[in-house]
Amino acid sequence: MNRLDRVAGSLARRLLRRAATRRGTELPWVRALGAEMDELATGWAQLGWALGAVRLRWVELRHRWHVRLRWVELRHRWHARQRWNELRHRWHARLRWNELRHRWHVRQRWNELRHRWHTRLRWVESAGGLGGFRVYGPAVVGGGAMSLWVYANRAADAPLPLAAAVLLAPYFAVIGFCWARRRRAPIAAAVGAVTALVGFEIVTIGTAVYTVVTESALNAVVWLGFGVAYALPVGFVGAVAGLTGALAAHPVASVRALRRAIVESRVD
Repeated sequence: MNRLDRVAGSLARRLLRRAATRRGTELPWVRALGAEMDELATGWAQLGWALGAVRLRWVELRHRWHVRLRWVELRHRWHARQRWNELRHRWHARLRWNELRHRWHVRQRWNELRHRWHTRLRWVESAGGLGGFRVYGPAVVGGGAMSLWVYANRAADAPLPLAAAVLLAPYFAVIGFCWARRRRAPIAAAVGAVTALVGFEIVTIGTAVYTVVTESALNAVVWLGFGVAYALPVGFVGAVAGLTGALAAHPVASVRALRRAIVESRVD
């Protein structure tokens, strides 16, 4: 029994020495437990004391391991959150960049369309480079004259704006005559057509406004449709009248050109 008791005491000291070291250093609280164990009388009691110290040491190590695992888990979560925030920031930056690029392309397209429309409007305003006031001024005067004639004969049951455009054909011929003295005949015909068309639209719109005031809006819409429908015939009348004025401005050249055309037609 004394031998077993000594073996148990020796085993208790080995266990306590094993538990007392951590990475080559001796723990002070285990050393204190060893001093208390030496005061015990039997080896079995010392073995029980050493097993209690080993269990306490195991609890401490498990707690530290759990703390470390928890720290690793938290660090992993933090890194995952940082990575998610970084990816989300990149995605938002890419979406913002695409949005800005789309806005820039839309703005460029809008500027291009605006520039085109400005160019067209300037071309219309300048009457193809002929001078807006010199072309549209006589047209407005003709439109005013036709409006006065239509208003004076408003009781008549007839398409008065169209009749006014036809009756004002000599005025379009005079416009063509004036332009043919400085330009060619096709330009005189074009100016005559523009003068007739602008004057016709002025009198048509004026008639529609008068109809809205005196009758109904439906009849005004009918008059506007009338102005759109008969725009081409009125322009043709103005072009023919302008060409007639151009022929009157250059009678000799016109007769020569007519003879040349007749001869070429006979040869063909």
